[in-house]
Amino acid sequence: MLLITQAPQMESECSVQEEKTPIHPQFNDSEADVTFQSVDGILFNLRRKYLELNTGAFPGAEFDTKGEITHLTETSKVLEVLFQFVYPKEQPDVEELSFMTLAGVAEAAEKYEVYAAMNICKLQMKRFLPEHALGILAHASKHDYPKLVQEAVPHLARVPLVKVLEVLPPQYVLPFVRYHESWNRVFEDALKAIIEMKVASPSNPRQHWYFERSLTPQACHSCMMSLVTGTIFLRLTLM
Repeated sequence: MLLITQAPQMESECSVQEEKTPIHPQFNDSEADVTFQSVDGILFNLRRKYLELNTGAFPGAEFDTKGEITHLTETSKVLEVLFQFVYPKEQPDVEELSFMTLAGVAEAAEKYEVYAAMNICKLQMKRFLPEHALGILAHASKHDYPKLVQEAVPHLARVPLVKVLEVLPPQYVLPFVRYHESWNRVFEDALKAIIEMKVASPSNPRQHWYFERSLTPQACHSCMMSLVTGTIFLRLTLM
């Protein structure tokens, strides 16, 4: 007896709709001739002529990308702000940016030589002192902004030396070490002066610290211990 088995029907291939890469709504120029993609996958369609006029590092008209997408290492949030400086339009308001975003825009502006953004970002960084002094010093020293370096450095006197040296380029290491050592000497001299102070007798009716007629400083025992402990603590934070 011949058994005829019916061959299983071939399943039709599922048509998978290709997911389109999102395009930033502010940068979807119909006449765009160059496309960038942020690290988080957003496309930016721009006109090459504006990049050529307002930046120093993006490809000019003589560079043919052959329609390929150029992948950048910056986030879409950073590129959104950066590219607004490239187009002939009102510049973006960077005063409301967080420090992380502003620092990202500032670094990208230096990297791609977006001149209009470089100085504005540098000026805006000052408003984040002293909270982000270390990050500001890192940016200012990397791109050689001595005035911004000078404004950031005083806020780093109590930051551990190694932590600061990790963000400094070689040419700034020795000057900062000297600056750091000068503060060390200040605390050492202060501690020496405190230790040499005369401890007032417990029976002395005067409290805290004062000067005798000879201008010799005296301090009660509790004040002396507070001064020594505080100075040593500040000294240790510099190590």
